Amino acid sequence: AAVATTPLDVLRTQMLLAGNTIDELPDVARGIWQSGGAVAFFAGWTPRLLWNGFVVGVTLGLVRQSYADVRAMFLLGILDKLELTASSWSTLLEQGKLLG
Repeated sequence: AAVATTPLDVLRTQMLLAGNTIDELPDVARGIWQSGGAVAFFAGWTPRLLWNGFVVGVTLGLVRQSYADVRAMFLLGILDKLELTASSWSTLLEQGKLLG
């Protein structure tokens, strides 16, 4: 997606730098095409791709870490309840109250 949207980013950047309006978009696109051809629309795709890859990697890592933390808290809560239930049963068995 980063590479596919690079031409739009190039157009937007050129328009912002020149102070053009949206009505001048075709003229700006024509100027970019005449000055550098199709390659000019993909200027800067490598750093953009690297940056987006880094951001996505960090985001997914943080989400995965948060998921692991939430999962651990949830499972620990369940395991604590099971442990209390098991200890209650063993106490009742030891005291002989369960068997009558």
